[in-house]
Formats: sequence, structure tokens, C-alpha cells
Amino acid sequence: MSKCVLLSNNNISDEYAFNELQKIIKPNMKVLCFCYASDLKWQMENQDTLVYGEERKSLYKHWANFGIEYGDFIVAPFPKDTTEIRYIKEKIKMSDVIFFNGGFMENIDFILKLSGLWNFILENQEGKIFVGSSAGALILQSIYHICPHVDGYYDYYEKKKGLGITKRYSVQPHYHKNNFYHKVNMLVCKIASLKDKVKIVMLGENGGLIFDTENEKEVIAIGEVYF
Repeated sequence: MSKCVLLSNNNISDEYAFNELQKIIKPNMKVLCFCYASDLKWQMENQDTLVYGEERKSLYKHWANFGIEYGDFIVAPFPKDTTEIRYIKEKIKMSDVIFFNGGFMENIDFILKLSGLWNFILENQEGKIFVGSSAGALILQSIYHICPHVDGYYDYYEKKKGLGITKRYSVQPHYHKNNFYHKVNMLVCKIASLKDKVKIVMLGENGGLIFDTENEKEVIAIGEVYF
């Protein structure tokens, strides 16, 4: 059995999320962070600081409050060759928590599939905690929706398939309940998903879902969540 956490942002140690997440994220755990959703050019130009330097420290600060040791927080390098891919696969096996950062869904989809890590993650998901923020939350879903006017990056609608760590939920992050376009997107997602048998959930900037992947009906909603 695995656990799944779907969030809008990386702020896992903020008050709205911390109390529930500290029940499942423990100090002795090893965390593997994937930043593959980030801009591709930026990833390539910032590998050293992302994997070893200031960018890694910036990501780690959200996990430090859970007692995670800095040495147990690993940022996966860009899988540019077989040596890097073997290293990442070993870290996947060793990790208790796999975290997908936000950015662009098409980037993480492309990198995971091209490197073979997509299937490897699915083959080794048992017993792990999957945490995704923004695009990282979308890629964990069986079905996710790219919508216009939600995050400013897209001006079109598209329904796509994700990793399928969660089969039941399809969330839209960064939802503002008083925004007309966001309300339209929620309706479009619900209509487009009628045949997919997934439950559409909108997450505010400080919102998230926590659940076991084998019993997804027992879900904990934290912060700003709109069913």
C-alpha cells in the first residue's frame, strides 16, 4: 500500500498541512525529489546548484521541519546517460518519499518516459509516499487536465494520462473560488471526466488531499479544497 499527497504548492510545513503530514512523514525517512517539471533549459543550466547547492537547500527547507536529515533529501539529477539513470533507480528503491515538484507537465512526462523511469517508478511504488505539488500533483493522477487561465502557462484545454498513482482523484491546483474562469474550468473538467470515473477536486493555493492508494475513499482534505 502507498500513500498519496496532492498539493498546490511546496509549502508542506505551513500550518494548513503540517499537522496531518507529520503523521506520515517521519524523521528517519529518505526523500527523493524530482524537479523534472521545471523549465528544461533551466534544469540543464542549474544542475549543480539543484542537485548539490542552493536550489537543493531551498527545496529542503520545507522538509527540515519534519526532521528529515539534509543527507536524506536527494534531488534526482537530469537522466542524461545510463550512469545517471542507474543512480536514480537505486535512489527510487531506497526512498520512502518520492516528491514531484511543480512546473510544466509535458516536461516531466517527456523526461520520465524517455529515460524509462516512468515504468520503473510504477514497478517500485509499493510502500512509498508520493507527494506532488502543482504539476507534480497532476502527473501522479491517472487522468489530469491542462486548463487555460488556471496558472497562466496554458491557453488551451487538454486531457492527458498520468502515472496513475491515484485512480480516483483528478485535482486542479491553484484554484481561486471567486475567479470566473476557474469556475468554468471546474465545470469543463467535470464534464470531460464523466466517462473516466474520476472525482474532480479543486485545490486552493493552500489546499491538498491525503489518502491511501488502496482505499482512496477515505481521504483527508487539508486547507482550501473544493469538491
